[in-house]
This record gives sequence, structure tokens and C-alpha cells, in this order.
Amino acid sequence: MAKFKKGDRVINLKEENLIAKGAIGTVESEDTCPLVKWDEVKVSAKDDNYWFQNEEDLKLYDPNPATIEIYKSRGQFKFRVKGANGKTLNHLFNSKQGAKKGIEALKKALSNYKVIDLTK
Repeated sequence: MAKFKKGDRVINLKEENLIAKGAIGTVESEDTCPLVKWDEVKVSAKDDNYWFQNEEDLKLYDPNPATIEIYKSRGQFKFRVKGANGKTLNHLFNSKQGAKKGIEALKKALSNYKVIDLTK
């Protein structure tokens, strides 16, 4: 069963052949190795941007990034993650350095985010 539907926007997770990691495209066929039309990738000399990509090397693309906010409350530094879906996840740290280390761990897990420092 195909993971993506025709018309889904996807992001490439693994550099392969001519398609860079992070490239964004549109699924053109529903298959376990879907045909993707890449937005800004010239795949061949005849100017077509189509390329078959392994399903496990793709994920749905969300143009609305999650935000990671650093803030101070009651003398402690905290950060919260606000997902594009509107849900919020809070974390508590004793220092700003601890909050920044926590954010670095999240950066490795997230692909689309921006950091906002509310302590300035």
C-alpha cells in the first residue's frame, strides 16, 4: 500500500543520485516508489523534473514550521515547542544553557522549525 497520494507535497530525506536532501516536490504516482516532480531540480537534459524515489526516503512536507520558543518564568529558563498543528510541548530547565542543549537535541529530530528567543 502506498504511503503517499498523488498531489502530496514531499521532502527528500536522503541525497540520492541528482536529488538533494531537503528537495521538495509533488507526488505524481501512488506507489511504494512514487514518481515525484521536484520543484527546483533539473533531472535530465530535456528539462523534466521527474524522478522515482524510494518511499522511505520521503516524508510529507509541511510549509508551516514548528516554532521553538525560549522564555523565562519564575527564575527558570524554559522552552516550548509549538507545532504547526497548534499543539504545545513545554520543557523546564534551571539555566538558559540547559534550554539551549535541549533545543539542539530537538533540532536533530525536527526538519522544519524556527527558534524564537523571548528572553531578550
